[in-house]
Amino acid sequence: MPLRSLDRYLSGEPQLQSVTDATQCDPSKTPGGNCSADKYQIPGLAGVAPNKTYAPGSTGTSVIDPKLKAPSTDEFVVGTDYEVVRDGRLGLVYVNRRLKNTIEDMSIDDGTTYFFGNPGYGLAKGTFPKAQRKYDAVTLQFSKMYSMGWIGQASYTASWLRGNYSGLFVPETGQNDPHQNTDFDLPALLVNNYGYLPGDRRHSIKTFVAKSIDFKAAGVLTPGAAFRANSGGPLSALADAAHGYEHSANIVKRGDAGRLPWVSSFDLRLAYGYNFTKVAGLQVTFDVFNLFNFQQITARDQQYALGQVTPLKKGETKNDLTNVDGSPALKNPNYNHAIAFQAPRIFRFGVKGTF
Repeated sequence: MPLRSLDRYLSGEPQLQSVTDATQCDPSKTPGGNCSADKYQIPGLAGVAPNKTYAPGSTGTSVIDPKLKAPSTDEFVVGTDYEVVRDGRLGLVYVNRRLKNTIEDMSIDDGTTYFFGNPGYGLAKGTFPKAQRKYDAVTLQFSKMYSMGWIGQASYTASWLRGNYSGLFVPETGQNDPHQNTDFDLPALLVNNYGYLPGDRRHSIKTFVAKSIDFKAAGVLTPGAAFRANSGGPLSALADAAHGYEHSANIVKRGDAGRLPWVSSFDLRLAYGYNFTKVAGLQVTFDVFNLFNFQQITARDQQYALGQVTPLKKGETKNDLTNVDGSPALKNPNYNHAIAFQAPRIFRFGVKGTF
C-alpha cells in the first residue's frame, strides 16, 4: 500500500504490510501501477531489517483487559452569587474536572499486537502512564433575568486544560477514532506528550443583551446583540513517528510552540412578532453573525518536520532534530502557516408562523 495510506489504527492479530512509495504507486491503474514492483517498495522502516520490505502490523480481534473499567471523570464545582441590582446577580464559580479513567488501544510489543485497556492500569500498568486531562476554570459572571423589558448576561472565564490525552478526538491531527486514537498506541508516542491541550482557551469573554419594545396592537420588536472573544489555543511542533504514525510525534513539549491569536465576533439580531389572534401569529427575524467580518487565524500547520523523527530530549534544540534512521530532519516549509480562518460575515433571515 502507499506509504501515506499505512493504517495506523489496526489492532489485533499480527500481519505483514508491504509499504510502497506513494509517488510511484497508483492503485487505480491496471495491474496496480507500480504498487507491486519490488524496486518501489520502501525498505528499512524503524524496527525492520534493511533487507526487508515489510512492516509488522495487526488486524482482526483485539485482546481486552479482563480488569477493564468504564471511562469516568470526577468533577467538583463550587460557586456563589449575590443580587447586586433588581433581578441582577453577580456570581463567581470554580470548576475542577479530572479524567479518572478512559479506554484506549495499546501495544507493549512495538505495534505487533494491541489490546484494549485503561492506560496506567491492569495490563498497561508499568508500561503506560495514566491518561491525564486536567481542567480548572474560574468564571466571574453577571446575569440579569428578564424584567422591565430586557435581559442580559456577561461573563469572563480564566481556564487551564493540560494533560497527555485529548479525548475521543485528536484536534492536532483530526483523528476521530473514539477509544482507538494514537495517543497511547506505543510508549514511544508519549514522549513530550504532556502539556497544554488544544482545548486550552486561557481567556473567554461572553456578553449577551436583548430588549423587547412592545407596540401594543402593532406587535413586538426585539433587538439583541452578542459579543464573544476567546484567546487562542496552544500550538505544538509535530512530525511523523516510527511505524507510519503520521503527525504523532511531539518534537518539543506538547502545546509549547506558541499560541493562536484571539478570535472575536460581534453578532446582531432583530426580531419582530405580531399576533393575529391569541393562538396565531407571525415572527420575522434577521441575524448578522460576525458583523465586522473579522478574519482571524483559527489553525496553523503544526507539522514541523517531514519524515519520521526522534523527539527531542531535555536540553536538545531543534537543530539537534534527526530522523529515526539518524539522518538530519527536513523542516516542513509550510510549518506555522495559517490553514484555517474564522467564518466570514453571515446573514440569516427567518419567518415563523404559529397557529
